[in-house]
Parts: sequence; C-alpha cells; structure tokens
Amino acid sequence: MAVSRFLYFIASMDEEQGLGKQNKIPWRSPSDLKRFQALTLGHTLLMGRKTWESLPRALPGRKSIICTRDEKFQAQGAEILKDPSQILERAKVETIYVIGGQKMYEYFSPFAAKLFLSFIPGRYACDAFFPPILKENYPLEYTETLADHKFSIFVHKEIFTP
Repeated sequence: MAVSRFLYFIASMDEEQGLGKQNKIPWRSPSDLKRFQALTLGHTLLMGRKTWESLPRALPGRKSIICTRDEKFQAQGAEILKDPSQILERAKVETIYVIGGQKMYEYFSPFAAKLFLSFIPGRYACDAFFPPILKENYPLEYTETLADHKFSIFVHKEIFTP
C-alpha cells in the first residue's frame, strides 16, 4: 500500500491513546483547538458520521467530507462519501485531514503521510482510541511542549527528508 502524499491525520489523545468518550472530547485545551484551526483552515476535513454528529455545525473555512455506509444519511454543508477508497485518489492532489473517529483512523492508517498529534496529560476513560502506529514508519519531525499538552508531527519514512 502506498502512502498518499497529502493525506494527514490530526488528533488529540490522552495517555492511553484515547480520543473521546461517548462521542465527546473529555478534555479542554484551547491551545490545541487553536492549532487545529490554524492547520486545517482552507483544507478538506474527512470524518466519520459520528464525528460529524459531534460537531455543532460544519466548521467554517473548511470543506467537510463525511464517510458513512448509511445510504440515507444527509448532512447540510458537507459532502457524503460511501466509499472511503475514493479519498485516496483525491489525496494525491488535495490536502485532506482525517479528523476522526477511530474507524477513519484505522481504515486510513496505512496511507497517512503525516501525523499531527497532540498528547493530553491524564487518562479519561475513553471509549474511542487512536490506532497503534508503527513508530519506525513515522520519524519525528517536530515536537513542542505547551502548558496543557505536547504537540508532535511525524512524517512517514517514504516522505520524510531530514
């Protein structure tokens, strides 16, 4: 499987790689939300149906794609995709951020070129988790420690240029 050059993961997780609980993020990190906005503004966001439903509305300044098997699902302000493999073609020419949930990260993990990950201190009894990623495939490109979390960027070894 080939890495898609412009397919990126962006996620916040706790110490156990937890992403959320009952379709909500159980921590508050304003600096992480600011970084999410700065990185994703003007780009396409790919998410599963549950992640879409957890948002108050379509996020401004971004194109939203929802991947779902539900044939009847509709979402105002978003494109619906039934076949996730279609994203791989688009990610050859368009920057796409996978923003969740667990199933989207699992499905696309063999193809992600970059991982933008925030590590939140603590354990939050999450019920959705970020999949294990082979660290030897993703060298660390950048890391920063902030007051309320640590942020790191990992780039797939097929793309990484030190």
